[in-house]
Amino acid sequence: MSRIARLSVKVQYPPGRRPYATHIPQPPIVFSLRPPSPPSLPSPTSSKTSLPSSSPSSQKQTSSPSSSFLPKPRLDYSRLLSDPSLTEQNALSRRAPLRPDHLAHLSRLRDTQLLLLQKLDSVRNKQKDISSMIKNQLGDTSELVRQAKKLKARIQEYTLNLSSTEDELLELALLLPSFSHPDSPIGSEENARVIEQFGPTPMERDEKRDHLYICEKLGWLDNKAMTTTTGSSWPFLIGQLSLLEQSLIQYSISIAVKHGFTPVSTPDVVKDDLAWRCGFQPRDQAGVHLQTQPDAVTEASEGRRGKVENNDKEVIGQPDQIYRLQTPPTSPGLCLAGTAEIPLAGLFADRILQLDQLPRKVVGVGKAYRAEAGARGTDTRGLYRVHWFTKVELFAVTKGAVEESERMMEEMKEVQKEVAKGLGLSVRILDMPTEELGASACRKYDMEAWMPGRGKWGEITSTSNCTDYQARRLHIRHRHFPPPSPPLPPSPSSSSSSSSTQTNITSSKSSTNSNTTSSLSHPSTPSFESNLNPSSTPDLTPNLIHDSSSIPPLNSNTNSNTNSTSNADQSTSRQPTSLPFAHTLNGTAAAIPRLLVAIIENGAKFGSDGELKSVELPFVLKRFWIGTDENISWASETY
Repeated sequence: MSRIARLSVKVQYPPGRRPYATHIPQPPIVFSLRPPSPPSLPSPTSSKTSLPSSSPSSQKQTSSPSSSFLPKPRLDYSRLLSDPSLTEQNALSRRAPLRPDHLAHLSRLRDTQLLLLQKLDSVRNKQKDISSMIKNQLGDTSELVRQAKKLKARIQEYTLNLSSTEDELLELALLLPSFSHPDSPIGSEENARVIEQFGPTPMERDEKRDHLYICEKLGWLDNKAMTTTTGSSWPFLIGQLSLLEQSLIQYSISIAVKHGFTPVSTPDVVKDDLAWRCGFQPRDQAGVHLQTQPDAVTEASEGRRGKVENNDKEVIGQPDQIYRLQTPPTSPGLCLAGTAEIPLAGLFADRILQLDQLPRKVVGVGKAYRAEAGARGTDTRGLYRVHWFTKVELFAVTKGAVEESERMMEEMKEVQKEVAKGLGLSVRILDMPTEELGASACRKYDMEAWMPGRGKWGEITSTSNCTDYQARRLHIRHRHFPPPSPPLPPSPSSSSSSSSTQTNITSSKSSTNSNTTSSLSHPSTPSFESNLNPSSTPDLTPNLIHDSSSIPPLNSNTNSNTNSTSNADQSTSRQPTSLPFAHTLNGTAAAIPRLLVAIIENGAKFGSDGELKSVELPFVLKRFWIGTDENISWASETY
C-alpha cells in the first residue's frame, strides 16, 4: 500500500482549465492478463501509457469511450461526504487503497463542483437577462452583444472546468467500496462468525475419501485429456460424474423456481465495462482493490502473482482473475464472465422498473471462468479450484430500501439452505468479515460444507447484498408508486343516471385547476415495456455527473439513457423529483464442482477390505438421474 501511495503523475491542464484538483496515484504498469478496467473518462488526471508492441498486451485491451452504452455511474456524494471519518474507516476496514488525504481531497472536489454549479447558474441567469434586453432593444445593442459574448466564453470556461472536476471526483469516489453492514464482523476471514450449522455430524478427516483419488479410480476424470486439450484446472467430467453435474443443476434450479425465481439463459461473454460496474475490480497481491486507468494493467508478475493465504475462498478481484478476449479496436472490450451474476445484472441495466413488479428474481446457469485459479496457494488439486466450472446463480432486484433487500437476502439464504439440506451435507453458515466483502457487497453470507477428504470446510455458496452499489453504476431504478388500477366499470344500478353523472363530472373537471388531480381520474403511467425502452421516457438529467440531490441543470442537452420521470412521478407535490435506485443481491444456488467434492467425499462407501465400493448419492437427485447405478448407491429418502 505504501508503494501505491508514492506513485503520482503530474497533471497537465489544457488551456482554459484551472487546477481545481490535485494529483492522484496511478497503478503500476506491467505486462500480463488484464482484468476489466473502468470506462474511459476524459479526466485531466488520466495517464495514457502505451505498451511495447512485443507484449501480448500491446494489442487493444480496453474499451474506447464509446464502448459503454451506459451513462456514467451516479454516486451519492452527499452520503459519502456527510461523515468523512466514517467513510474512511469503512474503506480501510475493507482494505481499500486510500491515501491519507483521500476523503479531504474528495471533499475539496465536491466543494469545487458545487461552487462551479452556482457560478454557472448565476452567469446563465445574466445571459438570459441580456438576451431579453437585446430582444426588446433595451439599451445599447452593441454593448449588450459584447457582454453576451463575454458571458458565453465564461460559461464555456466554467463548463470545461466543471467537466474536469466531476471526472476526477467520480474517479476518486469510485475507489470507495460499499458501506458495510453494521453487524458484519471487522477484519479478515479468521473473524467470520458462524451463525448457523445443520446437517449430520462431520466425519473425521480421511485421505481415502479424497475426491480426486475416487474420481480417478472410477474413471470419472481424465487428467491426460485435460493437460492435452487446455491445461491444468480445466477438467473433463466423464460418464456418471457428468450426469451428476446435470442432476445437481436441475435439482437446484427446481428449488429456485419453486421459490419464484425465473430461469434465464445468459451469455458467458460480457463487456469489460459491465463487469467493472458490477464491482469486479482488480486487486494487488494482498487482496487490496486498485483503481485502474483504461491503459493500465494489474501488476501480476511472478513476484506479485501469487501467494495468498486462506486460499479456500472465492475472492473475485484477485490479479488476473478474468479472461479478456481480443477484440477489434473499434469494438467494445469483452471478457469471459467470472460468474452469471454479471450478465444477470446486465439484464436490468439502464432500466426503470415498476414498483409493483419488484422484487424481480431470476436464476441462471452459467459457465464461470476464473483465470486466477492456478495461481493462488496450493489448493488446486482436483475440482475444488478450477479455471472453468458450472454455477447456478440467483439474482434479485428489490425496492431501494434496506429492509427490502435484507428481507430478500434472508429469502435467498433459505433457498440455499434447502438445496444443501436436501443433499444431506454437513453445513455451516458464516457472516463474512469486512475484508471478505469485495467492493460491492454490504453484507455477505458464506455457506460451507465439510469435506472429509480435504479435511476442512469448503465454500459451496455465498449470498451478497449489494444495496445500491451496483444499481448506481448500472442505472437500475424504479418508480415511486405502482401504476394506477384501471377504472371500475359502472354498476347496472347506476346506468340510468350515467348521463347526468357524466355531465356533472365533465363540469367539475372544467372548473378545476389543471394542476389538481381529480379523485375520479388516474395519472397515466407508461407500461413496463416502454420503461425498458430508453427512448420512450423523457430525460431530465444533465450530461454532467451529479448525485441524487437537487442541482440546477447545466444545459439543455439531454441523454436518453439518464434519469427520467413519468407523468405519474410528477403528478403529486410530495413525490421526489428523481427516481430511486434499486437494490441488487446475488447468491450461488449451486457451485457444481464444490458440491461434487462434498458429495463424493461424504458419500464414498468402502468394503471390509478398505477398498472403494461405491459412491452414495443424495436421494433428492434420483428423479433427475438418467444414468445407470454402476458404482453408485442411493441414500435413504430422509437424513
